[in-house]
Amino acid sequence: MRLASLVREAIASTLAQLVPALVIAALTLGMCLTTLLTVGRTAAAQEEVQATLEVAGSRMLQISDTGGDELLTPAVVDSVASIGSVERSLARTTARDVQAASVGSGGDPVPLWAVRGELAGAVTLESGRWPRAGEAIVSSAGAGLLGFDGPVGALESAVGREYAVVGTYASRDPFGALDAGAITPAAGTDHLRTLTVVMTSANQVEASQEIVLGIVGAANPADLTVVSPANLAELQAQIAGSLESFGAGLLVLVLGAGGTLTGLVVLADTLVRRKDIGRRRALGATRGDLVMLVTLRTAFPAAAGAVIGTVIGLLVTLRMGATVPPDFIGGTAILALLCAALSAIAPAVVAATRDPVRVLRTP
Repeated sequence: MRLASLVREAIASTLAQLVPALVIAALTLGMCLTTLLTVGRTAAAQEEVQATLEVAGSRMLQISDTGGDELLTPAVVDSVASIGSVERSLARTTARDVQAASVGSGGDPVPLWAVRGELAGAVTLESGRWPRAGEAIVSSAGAGLLGFDGPVGALESAVGREYAVVGTYASRDPFGALDAGAITPAAGTDHLRTLTVVMTSANQVEASQEIVLGIVGAANPADLTVVSPANLAELQAQIAGSLESFGAGLLVLVLGAGGTLTGLVVLADTLVRRKDIGRRRALGATRGDLVMLVTLRTAFPAAAGAVIGTVIGLLVTLRMGATVPPDFIGGTAILALLCAALSAIAPAVVAATRDPVRVLRTP
């Protein structure tokens, strides 16, 4: 029998026997709805935890040079920035106080850092342009404290050095400390004291930390102070693993229970309709045709139930404030449909292998 004929026959048979079809659809609907309300919410929670732990602060490695050997040289800073797992990095000197040059020493001071690295990775330029050597950009808060109306004026240090202000900025996470003052490109004579590195992923912090420390090459570990979120990355992996294991176990339980009940419904239906199946077999239908017929007769209402259950589950989870990942939503419907179809194969095989003569003789 051709596939098109089998499909037409399966549709007609399904419409002729609505009760088992509706039961199968209801079971599949229940599988999808239960999966989205339980495992789906777990997946949503896992993504929220992942997003929370993946913020820049949890991927940050900060190294401070507390000795006098000038370990954070420009070459070291540039080498660290070139590591593949490093998203962005910035080295800075100890802050020095500066005032508005127009006011002099009587003005309110703000901290000025000489920095080396890609400025766009640490701050967002709000007005003006990026600074060149001997120039500076001021944070919006610092500009207000200094009385600057935009990128104008100049800064003056305690030793009389001036920096022309050419722009204003807002810091990016995790460089929030820079919001307190101003930054200028580091000169060759500046002693870089702190190197802040943001990794592309929290899972790479521990391995990248070893590489960075190897590049710094401190002879005495006491000359460095290292602040690392390695423990947070480990916690992230543990939480993600626990949520994933819980969700997988719950998914197997829901699909297993739904598939078992669907198989029992299909078995009962084939027993009730054994004469119809035996008649088809006696008229020349092959065992493969009968297995395919019963499977399709199960898959059609299961598909309808999967679509309805997925839509209802999605609406309910959104109302509950959980955003289920789109790929999980589609996967749920497909898994429920496959589970229902596979659960129909065993009863179909049993029905197809029975002797049609004996079946037709049975009162």
